[in-house]
Amino acid sequence: MYKETERLNYKDVDKLVTKYIKATTIESKKQIASEILAAFHHYIMKYVSLLKGRTRNKNQRDTYVFLSLFYKKNEFVKLSKLNSLIYLCREYTDCDLYNEFAVMFLELLNKYKRVSKASFTFYISKYMRWKIRDWFRDKILRESRKSEINKFFKDFYILKQHNQNKEDNSNLDLGWVIDPGKTIYKKLNRYERFLIYLHYGCSISLEAMAKILGTTKGMINLKITKIRNKLKEGDM
Repeated sequence: MYKETERLNYKDVDKLVTKYIKATTIESKKQIASEILAAFHHYIMKYVSLLKGRTRNKNQRDTYVFLSLFYKKNEFVKLSKLNSLIYLCREYTDCDLYNEFAVMFLELLNKYKRVSKASFTFYISKYMRWKIRDWFRDKILRESRKSEINKFFKDFYILKQHNQNKEDNSNLDLGWVIDPGKTIYKKLNRYERFLIYLHYGCSISLEAMAKILGTTKGMINLKITKIRNKLKEGDM
């Protein structure tokens, strides 16, 4: 984790950023980048504290705007969303989160070009929250859903062992997903049988399946349609 330095005003930050942009060697860019990052130590730690549950005031403007990125336009921002984000970060230490956010910060610094009167501080405050939001969607939520799916497949193997002596293993249960037996469903791969199991065996809606699998309702519906067509292509 980077060490903090004395806080700089936005004009001093802009001077450092200008030096960074004009720097001609990798070493000098690294040195200046570390100074800029250190100047934003408190800003980055604000997000770390927020996502570790030490700050829960959604009425603080920056927190409110950050949380609103997870809602549709005109939806009411609820504190429960923050609780969900805190839960998803439970396996991350302060240092883990800080390092993740530091990488995002440096990526934004590298992309920054002074093309308007807006300061670098304004630029960071605007785009950093979007980077963190995208990180949640692309990494944290995917890891969470992957964990849920892995648990499903772990259960499949347990049930298959439990049912391995049964003659008919073609019912829509977890064992059936692993081994459908000598049925028409054998032409489907395991993931396709998993979708059939969720939708028809468990009566889970397409919308709920999309949330579990981290995709859209339309994509699930398209996949189910392809599975139906696949099953209609004659007998095994």
